[in-house]
This record gives sequence, structure tokens and C-alpha cells, in this order.
Amino acid sequence: MLTLGTVTVAACTGQVVVPTSPATTSTVATTTTSTLPPVVGGPGVEEGSIRLAAAVRPSPAGTSLVAGQQVYWEYVDQTLGGVGGRFAVELVETAVSDPVLDDVALVAASLTPDETLAVARRAPEGMLVVAGVRLSGWPSSPGRVVAPPVPDLAAEIEAGLGWALGEGASSAALATAGAVSGACEAGFRRSLERLDLSEAEPSSAAVTVACGSSAAVPADAAGLLVVGQAAYRAEGATADLVVGSIPMLESGDPGMKLLRDNQARFGTGSPAEGVWFFVGYLQAAAVHELLEEAVAGLDLSTAGLEAALERLDEADFGFGDGPVAPLDSGPGRDPAPRLGIPGGDGTWGLDRVGE
Repeated sequence: MLTLGTVTVAACTGQVVVPTSPATTSTVATTTTSTLPPVVGGPGVEEGSIRLAAAVRPSPAGTSLVAGQQVYWEYVDQTLGGVGGRFAVELVETAVSDPVLDDVALVAASLTPDETLAVARRAPEGMLVVAGVRLSGWPSSPGRVVAPPVPDLAAEIEAGLGWALGEGASSAALATAGAVSGACEAGFRRSLERLDLSEAEPSSAAVTVACGSSAAVPADAAGLLVVGQAAYRAEGATADLVVGSIPMLESGDPGMKLLRDNQARFGTGSPAEGVWFFVGYLQAAAVHELLEEAVAGLDLSTAGLEAALERLDEADFGFGDGPVAPLDSGPGRDPAPRLGIPGGDGTWGLDRVGE
């Protein structure tokens, strides 16, 4: 990672961080030759860097999500010269069950709704926590959970079942696997109630929803098969409908081209495919907007990050209208119909959830 200049940090919350030229070292109490204004620091802000946490449960999904984060932050450090051209980003990976670190600026990565909320409840007072995949309705939140428009599993399931209902389906089954099985289950139960569908086994249901990972796709589905985006794989997929809430990775939109270029340059072997890599990348891109706003406001303290969040508007990351793009279901196959979730207009930002 590239660190621009040297900083001196006082060891307390609300300290002042003074950026200087690479050849000059100064403290808050001495005269500095830097023309850059000082930035108020906070937990995780030191020596020209901002430390963030990735709180994920060990799993293939978690590994891919963290890989997406790492690729984006390498792009920020090496191509953009750091946040605001002044601060490199350090991503510290920690297990969900571990105590939340008190020496990070915020939790920039998490995976499932339950894990996001668990981390938020244990986090130091005022610390922001970025959501992973989300549910349309969060049961409760400490008020510090914020989310980019990452996949909304409940909305995907309800949209898919709504389509199947229009096709005459009266019974539904859920097939789920992977780290987000609990979120899939919650979204499915809510959708059954809202749509007045009865539950059945995949071997007899009029429609089966596959959610969570490609391992969830059943071989014995008797009726229609609706595959959520997190369960979709282009190779060998045979679905009646694919439901998704993020852009397609193979799209030609400039944001996706940049993602592919960044993965080729900074990736360490994890392919830029699948929903989880994009979730991590998008989380990082949204947090980057927050940090840039905080640096522009000269305040990286906990309160400064909170204020920056309140000032943020929607940001266009160049992902285009991916949620409604056609989906190629594989070589030699007809494209699978694809249903996007409303709101995929190419603008992406951080929104509070659960308040």
C-alpha cells in the first residue's frame, strides 16, 4: 500500500492528524511546512493511514467478499494515491465471533444480516457498520448500520415468487445453501405470507426458489425454478427465471470495466465473478465515498464520519442499469429471463437501515 507523506498522531480520540510532505515530519505542537490543512483523527487513523475492519465468518462467500474489498482498496491506494490523496487504507480481517476492534475507523465489510447486526451491537459506541446482503425489513438495528444497495435477498425471493404466482403457481419450496441460508429462510417465510402461497418440497412444489449459493440449486425441482443471483452461475445454469439486484459483472458499463481492470491488476487469484466479489467491491466503493467526504470535511473522528454520512448524496459508480440487463445462461443456451429489483438506476450510496 502507498502512504503519502508522514503524519503525527496524538493517542486519543479526536486527535489532530497533520499531513506533511514526504521529507518533513512534524507534530501538532510544531510548525509544519505542509500546505494541507489538518484533519481531525479518531480510532484507526494514524501515520497517513485509515484502518478498517472486515468482520466475516470464514466461508467461500466471505473469502470472495474480502477479495473484492482488497482489490478496491489497492486501487484507491495505488492508483488514486489514497483517500483524499493523503491516507492509505488498511483492511484488517476479523472473525464475526471476535470482539469488535476498537482501533478501526469503522467496520467496512460484513456478510449476512444476522452477522451485521451482531457486529453492530458489539461495536464501540458510535462506530458505523456496513451491511452485507440485506433484508428489506430489518427486525431491529442499533441505528449505526448503513448499507450500499447490495443484494436484498428478501426482495429477490418475493419478486421471483410474485412472477411465479402470475404464472399460476400456488405452492413454493426453498432450496438454500451457503453463508446466507438464514437470510434466505427469513425472506422466503415473509414472501409466503405476503403472497399467500403454501409451502411444499421441491419435488412437488409449483415453484422452487434457489438462494444462497450454486450448491442450492436442486436436481429434483418438479415445477418452475427461480434462481437468486447469489446462487447463479453461468456455467450449466438452467433456470426459468434469474432474480438479481446488482449489475452483471460482464456488462460493458464503465464501472464494471474498471472492476475487471482492477481485478486483473490487483487481484491475487480470486476471480472477479459471482455476487460476493462484487458485494465486497461495492461495499468498499461506498465506504470510499464516505471517507472522501470526511476528509473533505477535515474530520475523520467517529463524529466526523457520522456527519459525513449525513452529508452524502447518491453517487454514480458507473454500473449502469445492470439489474435489468439480459442474462446469458451459458454457451449454446437460450438466455434465461432475468428480473431485476426496482431501483437499479446506476446510482449507489450508503443508506441507514433498521431505524
